[in-house]
Amino acid sequence: MKEAINWIKENVLIVVFSVIIILSLSLGWIYSSSFNEIVLEDARSRAGDFSKLNQIARSNESVNVPGGTPIPVSNGNPLDESTVQIVKDAYSHLQEQSSHIHKAALDHNSKNRPHIIQGLFPAPPPSQREVIPHRMHDAIVEAYKQLLASVDAGMPPSMADVQTNLSRREEQVLHNTQDRSSLDQDELDSLTKTLVNQRLNQYQDRASQLMLYADLRSLNVPDALESQLPTLATMYDWQWQYWMTQDILNAIASANSDAKSVMEAPVKRVVSLKFPGAIIPDGSAWEQAGSAGSGRQPSGGGNFAGFGAGSSSPQSGRSGGNAATKATVPNPSQEVKLDYGTSFTGRVTNSLYDVRSIDIVLIVDTRELPKLLDAIAAENFMTVIDVNVRPSSSFRAAQSGFMYGIHPVSQVAMKIETVWLREWMAEDMPEDLRSILGIQLAQGGQGSS
Repeated sequence: MKEAINWIKENVLIVVFSVIIILSLSLGWIYSSSFNEIVLEDARSRAGDFSKLNQIARSNESVNVPGGTPIPVSNGNPLDESTVQIVKDAYSHLQEQSSHIHKAALDHNSKNRPHIIQGLFPAPPPSQREVIPHRMHDAIVEAYKQLLASVDAGMPPSMADVQTNLSRREEQVLHNTQDRSSLDQDELDSLTKTLVNQRLNQYQDRASQLMLYADLRSLNVPDALESQLPTLATMYDWQWQYWMTQDILNAIASANSDAKSVMEAPVKRVVSLKFPGAIIPDGSAWEQAGSAGSGRQPSGGGNFAGFGAGSSSPQSGRSGGNAATKATVPNPSQEVKLDYGTSFTGRVTNSLYDVRSIDIVLIVDTRELPKLLDAIAAENFMTVIDVNVRPSSSFRAAQSGFMYGIHPVSQVAMKIETVWLREWMAEDMPEDLRSILGIQLAQGGQGSS
């Protein structure tokens, strides 16, 4: 034992290195095994990340198009700079299309919208305040007359004219006879038949000159002015209602374009045309229009039923907007919220457009009703949201001079929803009307941002 200890003392380095070698062989295997697990886990993680990147790079990506088919941009190819350029081009194309559609919508909505009196809106010279209302009323009535003439609309001959012509014809028949009492029954029957045919011929002659039965009484023409003069907002609404009437009559003219006269036309007669509700408070004095810029609403509150069910203030409970409503700038890029509780279209008045309704009653060739509905939809942003159809008697109408032709006709009552973009209308609106509707012009006077 001493010899061994002595040997160890004499060979300490050999003993130490021998122990190190033995320990390294045993412990090295343990630590190397643990290190291998760490390296392997890291490799697995890297492989997973690479797989995800590769999957993303070769995925079938596309650019979504609202209301359209998605545009493919990769088709399984790697997402590199060329793919990014495809995406940029796709969005650029969409932006170009969007601008084109935006312009087309404005042009379509604003076409053929001359002011009844040039320079009246948004504000006339103060010196003309007393004469402008009368000038505007005369001009709007004349505009309606010209509109009726442009679509070849009119009414049957009046009963007075018919009676005058029949009396003249009767005198011609009886020129050799003193009076009816001297006629026998056959002669009396012959005279009656002659006068009936004469009356029908007058009605038919008049019908051959017309494409539509309508007159000022059928339309919503403003009443004659009384002592209280209308505000600028009221006069602008006259013009607005004229534009809506213009769209309706133009649509009817389009539906009737293939006919030679009202007896062949799909649409025979405008019985009535009304705009439910009102946007201008009753009893608003003209002097209140002079407060433009004050931000005050005309007295009497406001009834906005004609504007659908747009945003309303909690206090008023009315739709469309009022002086208490926060003024907004028409913004075509703003999201429009729909309300299907109002109509099946979901459209209601908002900061982008106004929704106004038309109630119209027509006499229509029953077979041609779809043609009329198509013509209305094509004329402007108009949608028929309700239709009521019931048979109408052509024979009874003929007794009053309305000649509808040989085909069955119906009385058709429709509610039509119309949309008016504020972007083009707001700039010319009088300030009192903008205040009522809650419209604010952008800087520079434009009604858009």
